[in-house]
Amino acid sequence: MFKEKKYYGEVWFPKEETRCFCVLLINDNDILLETNLLTTKPVHKEPLINGIFTGLGHLTFVDCKIRKSESGISQMKIYAPKYSFISAHHPINALNLKFQEFNVTNDAIVSWVNHGTWYNSTDQKLIKEDDISQEIRIDDAGLTVTINHSLNINSKRTELLIRNFGYVKFKLDNPVDTLEASIHPSNYISY
Repeated sequence: MFKEKKYYGEVWFPKEETRCFCVLLINDNDILLETNLLTTKPVHKEPLINGIFTGLGHLTFVDCKIRKSESGISQMKIYAPKYSFISAHHPINALNLKFQEFNVTNDAIVSWVNHGTWYNSTDQKLIKEDDISQEIRIDDAGLTVTINHSLNINSKRTELLIRNFGYVKFKLDNPVDTLEASIHPSNYISY
């Protein structure tokens, strides 16, 4: 998602219209928001911050701990959000967001399977094997995992492009609240 180490934009609290300049920093896969967006309440974290950044679009940050606070001629805070949601056109309502299925593109799947094409010179045709799809059902979790591998064939004026493509699809029987799924007690292992 992030190609740069810094992005510039503005952030605001959802219930307030005041927007402040912000620098979004990527540091060891952590997202940090350096801004002068302040609240009058004595808090150690903000539940929700909305933002819009050049090159990214709209972002919604959830559970933003205040990592650093400075005051002097100007005041500045560095927020470290636990969750980030991105959209091209509008802020995401992360508190009511549910999902039932999602795909994960995985280039490693490409090396699992020898899935090529061959040319039939008699018929003068390019022969492609059928796409591979393997479905695994986990009844206890109400989850179906599907591993897919296929060839993506595109032609241009001067060339024929054949690319291996693989992804894993996760489908739940019932929709799950995004934030509740990550903090649910059953997701933790007790020793």
